[in-house]
Amino acid sequence: MTTGKKPPIVRIRRISSPDDYTKSNELLAVGFANDAEAYIGAAKQLTDFESFVPRHFLFCHALELLLKAQILVSGGDQEELFDIRHDLEKAYDRAIESWPRLFGQRPAGFKWIPAGLC
Repeated sequence: MTTGKKPPIVRIRRISSPDDYTKSNELLAVGFANDAEAYIGAAKQLTDFESFVPRHFLFCHALELLLKAQILVSGGDQEELFDIRHDLEKAYDRAIESWPRLFGQRPAGFKWIPAGLC
C-alpha cells in the first residue's frame, strides 16, 4: 500500500569547514578498514556467479577504502579524500607517500589492474 508521497531527496553536500566533520580522521580510518573487511568477506561469498564483475567491484571498493584509511592515518585529511574521489591510482600514489616511513620499503604497486576496471 502506497501513500502517494515521494521519498525525500537526499542531498550530499561537500564538507567545507572543519566544524562540519563529525568523525576524527582516526575513527574514520578504522571505519574504512572495517568496511573494507566486510566488502572482502562479501566478495568471497560470491562464488556461484558466472560473471566476475560483482566480486571485482567489491574487491576494488575494499582497496579504495584501505587506501583512504592509509591516507588518513598518515596525516591526510577528509577534504583530500573528497578530491581523490574514486580514483584508485591517485589514492594509491598518495597512500604510498608515507609507506617507507611506516613499513621500511615502497610497495611494488597495482599497475597491473587494467585502467577502468576499478
